[in-house]
Amino acid sequence: MFLHLIDDSTQINHLIKRTNSLFPDEHTFYVLSNNNKLKHVIQSENVLIFKITNHNILKITNELQNYTAVFIHNLCYIKSKIILGSSNNIRFLWCAWGFDYYYVYPQLFKKIFLPYTKIVNVLLFKYSLFVSHLLHIVHPATKYIGLKSKERIRQLAAQRIEFTINNMPQYSELFKVVSIPESNRFNGIYYSIESITKDWQETQETELKLGNNIYIGNSASNSSNHLDLFLQLNKLNLNNRKLVVSLSYGCSRYKYFINLCGKIIFKNSFSPLLEFLPIEEYNRNLLSCNVMIFNHRRAQAIGNIIFGIWAGHKVFLRKCNPVYRYLKSLNIEVYSIEEDLLVENISTLEKEKQIKNREIIMQYYSEKQIQKNYSEIIETFEN
Repeated sequence: MFLHLIDDSTQINHLIKRTNSLFPDEHTFYVLSNNNKLKHVIQSENVLIFKITNHNILKITNELQNYTAVFIHNLCYIKSKIILGSSNNIRFLWCAWGFDYYYVYPQLFKKIFLPYTKIVNVLLFKYSLFVSHLLHIVHPATKYIGLKSKERIRQLAAQRIEFTINNMPQYSELFKVVSIPESNRFNGIYYSIESITKDWQETQETELKLGNNIYIGNSASNSSNHLDLFLQLNKLNLNNRKLVVSLSYGCSRYKYFINLCGKIIFKNSFSPLLEFLPIEEYNRNLLSCNVMIFNHRRAQAIGNIIFGIWAGHKVFLRKCNPVYRYLKSLNIEVYSIEEDLLVENISTLEKEKQIKNREIIMQYYSEKQIQKNYSEIIETFEN
């Protein structure tokens, strides 16, 4: 039997469906919640609400020994307390999320912002990651008087974990600060390319007609370095091509600021997505573009990037982004913002490169391959 400690997140539903299909009656999912209602995860016989109370935390730490292994999906503070309260013989697998990289190990955040975004952070008082990093720096002194930041609790929990599951086990920045041997790093992802593209798979509409707009993603997050990219694009002659900028979730004050900057710089060519859209409408916006630009210096927006490559978009990433290095290692045609973002390159990807990219994505992100990866993980612990 295996236990999964999860959050109320939509992407988890892909994992639950796959797990129940491959290993019926062998996995239990506890959804951490402050109440008895779920918004995203679909509740079922083996998907249970774990109400966060001290009593329940103590109870579950005593129950962990009944499981072959425990999957930790996103190493939040509560899950860290559960890990630290458990017996030393419990085997944990850490399914690392983007949240983990910079809140568990805030020293990684130092290099994720570009110069103009650093100024935006000051103007908008966006200091949460800075404060986390500061607490990390001063912790060697504060620990002697009994003070431990939540980040430090997460770090202590991470030291108890033997195995990780990550989409880029050889390239993730996480392993700069977490000492996990390569043999204990498993390859895994929640969603397959079929689940992302099912609307087109069902209609056999596999040759997609892309528009001429430019997509800038993926959220109202300052790690997207929007302003730096806006100023770089403003130097190019884009012939009034529309910029579709996804700002539907994230920090509200950052969203309003970037929306204002976009309108001032690009005027009518700026087309922000400010609210959550029905999936059909969101997909139409994606397909109105033939170029995608992600100005992150960290791994982010992997789902959008994978979809874009499959759909035939020309994708630009920063060379320092581990996703760029990872995709290049798969021989996928992606382009660097630093060297390739020139007006003559902001164009439709050649047909033969589109076909090649899609074949590679289907090879590594098909449901069949993801099931194979997942089965290998489970077999490791059952043998």
